[in-house]
Amino acid sequence: MFASQPPGFYVLLRFVGVFGGRSIEDLRLAMLAIALVGVAAAYALGRTLAGRPGGLAAGALVVAAPPFAANATRVQADMPAVVLSLLALAAAAYWFRPGRPLAAAAVGALTGAAVAVKLLALPVVVPLAVLAWQRRIGLRAAAAAVGGAVLVLGILVAVYAPVLGDIWRDAVSFHREARSIPTSESASRGVIDYFDLRTPTTWAAAAGALAALAFRRQAALWAWVAAAIVFLLLQVPLHDHHFVLLAAALGAAAGASLASARGRLEPVALSIAAITAAAGIVQDYRQIHRSVQPEPSEIRQAAAIVRSLARPNELVVSDLPIVPYLAGRREPGALVDTSAVRFESGSLRPAEVQRDDARVYVAGREFLRYPRTVAGLSLVRRAGTIRIYVRRR
Repeated sequence: MFASQPPGFYVLLRFVGVFGGRSIEDLRLAMLAIALVGVAAAYALGRTLAGRPGGLAAGALVVAAPPFAANATRVQADMPAVVLSLLALAAAAYWFRPGRPLAAAAVGALTGAAVAVKLLALPVVVPLAVLAWQRRIGLRAAAAAVGGAVLVLGILVAVYAPVLGDIWRDAVSFHREARSIPTSESASRGVIDYFDLRTPTTWAAAAGALAALAFRRQAALWAWVAAAIVFLLLQVPLHDHHFVLLAAALGAAAGASLASARGRLEPVALSIAAITAAAGIVQDYRQIHRSVQPEPSEIRQAAAIVRSLARPNELVVSDLPIVPYLAGRREPGALVDTSAVRFESGSLRPAEVQRDDARVYVAGREFLRYPRTVAGLSLVRRAGTIRIYVRRR
């Protein structure tokens, strides 16, 4: 099976599937539950560092920061990795004390789990290091934290030892090769555009940064923001869902910093947090509501055709995964991702698409760009621009 993320993500999916089911709808509900855990972790982090107002502000601003809410129900590795990062930070803020190696090991284990889900979690190491230095936890506790992370990662390495080469190829080499693909927009432009002046999070972040400088608080959280920005600047290609990392970092840092204001500035700072959080949530809701549309008629029509052509136990190859899903048919594991990035990076070659264990093929996107993917197959039906082919045996 093609697995573009480290194995921790797939372990997580199997784990939540035991309790909630494995359909797309079930997994989306599980992702929503995980996102809510992240909001709770942001609250715990903010409360530990800046009291109850800090918890409320951090949780609200994380929800309001785009694209956190929009990605809450998507079955992607970004959200779980960021949520585990928030849990690691919340645990560190509460537990990092001198002479507490077991607590530090638990923080390390959460960090290792986050990285095992997606490498997007790597920037959390920076604020954890800052917190460890601020709390003077000592070498023993620091070594325990590293040991906790190594233990989690080591268990996964041992379990997946027979296929480590395949995992490295799909989760690491694939992304490294994808960096060579020309993009229409640079990562720096994407990061700059994120701080649009029409986005309430931008103003919350600016006010929070000023509060952090004025009251010299929350250096660790702002170190996470800085590390997240650097990481995103190095991410090629950079996609919208990657910004879940920056949303969590900015929301937590701005919320805790605004709640750290003292004196006459305290009500002003908390008002800014409340207003920007409310405005951001409203803005996100409107954008999400506008984007919720039913599947196009040609998708539904193609699914009906596939259902009539392929038996329930037959595999269907498609560059539109929603079509075989709606038809109740499965795809070959190696072809669950037939995106443009896989073709352009060389991870998947057109000649590798046709398989002996598949008879029905759906072409609606990349297969149309690469005719060799369906060469020699028989075109039997059309659904708008979507073409359905079969292999004559």
